[in-house]
Amino acid sequence: MKPLLTDPNNHAPEVSPDDGWDDAEDFAPKGISSGTVLPPRRLLAERAAVTPAEYAASGLRIESNVTRREAGDDCPRLDVQEISGDVIRLERTSPGLAKTGKQVVFQERPPEEQKTSGEGLDWGIAKAISLRWIALIGTGVASVIIICLMILPSINKTNAGRGTLPDHDMKAIDEEQVEGMDAVNALIEKQPEAEQIFRIYLSATIVDEVLPLLLDADTVGASVRKSWHPTGIGKDWVPPQDTAWQVMKSGTRPYALLEGELPDYSKFSACFVTKGGKLLLDWKATNGYCTASFEKLTKKQGNTREIRGHLSRSNFYTDTWPEAEYQSYQLLEPAGEISVWCYARRTEAAGGACADLLRTGEILDQIENSRKITVRLAPGPTGALPNQWQIEELLHADWLTP
Repeated sequence: MKPLLTDPNNHAPEVSPDDGWDDAEDFAPKGISSGTVLPPRRLLAERAAVTPAEYAASGLRIESNVTRREAGDDCPRLDVQEISGDVIRLERTSPGLAKTGKQVVFQERPPEEQKTSGEGLDWGIAKAISLRWIALIGTGVASVIIICLMILPSINKTNAGRGTLPDHDMKAIDEEQVEGMDAVNALIEKQPEAEQIFRIYLSATIVDEVLPLLLDADTVGASVRKSWHPTGIGKDWVPPQDTAWQVMKSGTRPYALLEGELPDYSKFSACFVTKGGKLLLDWKATNGYCTASFEKLTKKQGNTREIRGHLSRSNFYTDTWPEAEYQSYQLLEPAGEISVWCYARRTEAAGGACADLLRTGEILDQIENSRKITVRLAPGPTGALPNQWQIEELLHADWLTP
């Protein structure tokens, strides 16, 4: 069976049946016992007889340069020089002193140098304070108090020439005497009445049920009849318990806001004022009434006599509206969807009023994001875009009816 692994560099001859394996003793030279057999050693004379050409022709040779000694060669001897065995010893002429251990002598420390450490024998024992020291301390404190009381009149005498503040500066201000406080206090307690008015307003089926609840019904009656329509809310609806009631002042005019959610979860904000001691719904402020819709304003159309919206600052300027002459604003409709650009001349009363309205804080020039206002608009100069208007007058710093 041929082996699976073969070496291509080892070209061993094939094994034949005539090869002998167990008769190695027949190949051993006579007179030599079986075992390791070495070829006979060549003599030096035979090596010298080989010429360099023959040596090179013979191929690669690996030989040892060690010269072996033949059995009949004489073994070289080592020259041994013998040294005298006498040794000179160095010995001590006189016996040495015996070593003794170190002796320690105790010396007692002098009495004046002895120190003690730790607590004394009386540590932790309360010590009584002498009654004489208690009496001295009490006398000293009493003396200091008496001296202070004696010099107090002289101190007050030096301050007598300064005078006192006028009586009107020290007089407490009565809240009822403040202008408009009576109306504010009256509005605070009118939330139940406001909720009842607003419930009737939403559940009304004809416009005649609404007009008696409104402020200036004779003036706004025509506008209400034109834009009013039933809401479809039933008469059994009542404002939720979390409805908010806020009383505020716009200038010298107090008003209140009723804010909450409708049955469809939409937000509402109803404005109420008092007139002649009667609580009324400000229809214009509640609905954000405008004499022209913002859709018309974007096309430079409509009556701009009374426009309500959210006013905020902007930085949109053109050659028609230079920044050095105008202040740019953005006016957003009450519904919060459509806006137009408005410009107020800095040197006019409307420009100063709008700038003061959006500025809060006396030390820092803080700017409010937006503010509810009621303005009168006018067309811009030649070259203005259709959705650009000039603020002609600030009617009210809120949505209240002027």
